[in-house]
Amino acid sequence: MSPAGVKAFDFMAWVSTAVNRAPTLAATHPAVTFAEGTTATNTGTFSDPDGDTLALTASSGSVTAGGSGTWSWSIAAADDVNAQPVTITAGDGHGNSASVTFSLTVTNVAPTARIDSYIPALTNPRIIVPGEQITFWGGYTDPGVLDTHTASWDFGDGASGSGLSPTHAYTASGSYTVTFSVTDDDGGVGQARTTVMVQTASQALDTIASYVQGISSLNAGEKKSLIAKLNAAAASAARGDKQAANNQLNAFLNELQADVKTGKVSTTDAIRLRSAVLAIKAALGTYNRFLEWWPLGL
Repeated sequence: MSPAGVKAFDFMAWVSTAVNRAPTLAATHPAVTFAEGTTATNTGTFSDPDGDTLALTASSGSVTAGGSGTWSWSIAAADDVNAQPVTITAGDGHGNSASVTFSLTVTNVAPTARIDSYIPALTNPRIIVPGEQITFWGGYTDPGVLDTHTASWDFGDGASGSGLSPTHAYTASGSYTVTFSVTDDDGGVGQARTTVMVQTASQALDTIASYVQGISSLNAGEKKSLIAKLNAAAASAARGDKQAANNQLNAFLNELQADVKTGKVSTTDAIRLRSAVLAIKAALGTYNRFLEWWPLGL
């Protein structure tokens, strides 16, 4: 019992509640720039004054926590972007968080173009004369896998084409530089070049003569007889006498037909030689493949 005039006090227990503090977060680079086709990266640090375990997230790409309070971020740079913000956030699980934002720039990389091949209509013997169709084959690679592309060709004679496998016929003999261009949707251009040699009639006839020389079923005299007619036609064409060249080529075709009938020349060889000679006659302007037909008696 308390003495008179003295008020009694009850003892109360006071519990002090600690205030949760926010984590801290920093980026090593405020801006990063990478090229298409690479992996963009950045790093930084994080900490929590209360020792809380922090969960890291990224607005794009992926972020992982490393040792000693560091973080690493990365993303595949598949397409070009200009100063895109990327935000890294660290949450302590108790309602507090910290964020840091840096900018990401991905620069465009031009495609790499290539000319894989060009194939004339006549490949064996391989001759390219005016009027013969040539098929071109091109391709490209681009680290910007999300880019779209257009392909174009400059055939070196004032004509152009599009796509990856156009065809073209030259109207005159000579050397032509062919340019293949691939343009991506960001304006990047890759180019490849090759040279096409369009033969004169004389040059093409030399190629045909070499083919005749390689026919094993003909003896030396038979080869000599056929090649003599080709050489005569080549000489006539070289001096501009197209009619004489045409007559000599007709003589060659007649002899070739006779050699087929006697089994000295195979059907395959005969078809190849006939096609090549008719192409030269067309280049000389003495044969229209759409209106004329040369019977071989096969």
